[in-house]
Amino acid sequence: VENKSIQKAIIRSRVAGYKVTSIGSSAFQYCFSLTSVTIPNSVTSIGIGAFQYCSSLTSVTIPNSVTSIGFCAFYGCSSLTSVTIPNSVTSIGSYAFSSCSSLTSVTIPNSVTSIGDDAFQSCSQLGQITFERTECPSIGVYVFDGISSEAVVLVPIDSKASYEAALNEYSFTILEKGRAKMQLDELIASATQEVTEYAEYYSIINASDRQAYETQLANAQKMSANSTDDLVLADAYKSLDNAFKQIHYALLDTKYIMADYPYYVKLVKLYNQAIAIDGINVPGYAANDGLITDASQLSTNAQEPREG
Repeated sequence: VENKSIQKAIIRSRVAGYKVTSIGSSAFQYCFSLTSVTIPNSVTSIGIGAFQYCSSLTSVTIPNSVTSIGFCAFYGCSSLTSVTIPNSVTSIGSYAFSSCSSLTSVTIPNSVTSIGDDAFQSCSQLGQITFERTECPSIGVYVFDGISSEAVVLVPIDSKASYEAALNEYSFTILEKGRAKMQLDELIASATQEVTEYAEYYSIINASDRQAYETQLANAQKMSANSTDDLVLADAYKSLDNAFKQIHYALLDTKYIMADYPYYVKLVKLYNQAIAIDGINVPGYAANDGLITDASQLSTNAQEPREG
């Protein structure tokens, strides 16, 4: 592009009767005023430095015809806050998105098998990286250098080990996407089931405490059902946690607690599982809050159940 002051680019799928299949090397390089670009679905590759230093470009949607993103393709696009990489791209070249300092999140689709050296280097605002491939793609050196150690990496269920091995040089939090929700839903179901299974013991608790417990469980179930993102399950978790606390203190009030009291021991086990859920983040929230989280702690004050 000769006019480096261009602000908007619409790339045609055909020029002079020829199909446009690639964006050539340095095609829009140093177009500092370019804010938006439309790429047609005839394009299969984005060349070396195609949009390098397009520092005003804020977002880009790559069509699902593209299979490769070249070396330095979007290097230095410092205003780029979002990019959509389709499930057709198989390779992301070295330095492809390096120094995109406003990029906050990126999803690497299942189709990507290789990510080149320094591909996301110095993306200082990148806080969430989502991988959709079960096996971690081949990752070059320094790919995520210059990214905050507090970044969260979301990966498919049962693939955490693969990504931990590949990203072991970084201190990122790696979470299996959907795992926390699955664990939370299982715990809510178990806690609800215990009410029926241990009805004899549950009935000892006064009606208002039972109602409060059931309400908290129902709230947790509703909030979890409405959430599809592990990272926003905090409210559902707090309701489940509050339900356990409610029943904990209610049982203590009955003075019937003993080490082999099956309902309480079961709740302790469930609570231990709850506070160990991977991926639930509730800043400033003390989950255990002084509760007994080990059934063995009950033995010193064990009392036999008594009537009345």
